[in-house]
Amino acid sequence: MQLKNKKTIRVLIAEDHEVVRHGLRSIMDQEHDLTVIGEAASCKEILMLASTLNPCVILLNVTLNDGESLGCIARLKEHCPNCKILLFTASKDKETHLLALRYGVVGIVLKSETAEVLCKAIRNVHLHNIIWVDKALMAEMWQQNTKETKNISTTSTDKENSPDSSLPLNTLTPRESQIACLSSKGLTAKKIGAKLFISEKQCVIN
Repeated sequence: MQLKNKKTIRVLIAEDHEVVRHGLRSIMDQEHDLTVIGEAASCKEILMLASTLNPCVILLNVTLNDGESLGCIARLKEHCPNCKILLFTASKDKETHLLALRYGVVGIVLKSETAEVLCKAIRNVHLHNIIWVDKALMAEMWQQNTKETKNISTTSTDKENSPDSSLPLNTLTPRESQIACLSSKGLTAKKIGAKLFISEKQCVIN
C-alpha cells in the first residue's frame, strides 16, 4: 500500500455487492491520492454517510439494496452539495445514463472499464470539473437525439409545441444536445461553459 498524500480525494462507495465494494477499496488503497472513507449498500446508508463524512466523490451504483439509486441523487446533492457523483454501473442503457445526468451525476463509469480508467475518472471530476462520459456514448446520444428531433418535428405541428416532458426520455433538449456534442469532442466543463456562455455547473446535462 502506498503512503497517502495529505490532500487525498475522499471517496464514498455506494454498491450493493460486498465483493465489488472490497474490490474497489483494494484498488484505491493502491493509489496515493485516493482513499475510501465509507461504504454503503443502500440509499438510506449512502444518504446518512454523505451528510456526515463529507466525501469529495461518491461512486454510485444504479441498483442498491433498497431500490434504484437514481431517485436519491437529488437528496445526495442536498446533503453534500460540493461532492461529485459518479455513476458506476454495468448497464449500457442510454436512457438510464441520460436520466442520471439529468439528476445531477457528473460522470458515468462502466464496470467493464479498467481500474486505471476508474481512478482517472475520480481524479478528473474532482480536480478539473470534467464531465466524465465515454466519448462514444456521448456522440451516440447526440446523434440519436438529432435523428429523433427531426422525426418529432416532422410528425405534426402540435408536437413541435409540446413540453419537454412529452419527449422520449432519451431525447435531449437543445441545450443538452449542445453540451453532449462538445463533451463528445473532449472539452472540459469550463471550456463548454465558455463556449455556451453558461456556468460550469450548468454543463452537466439537466
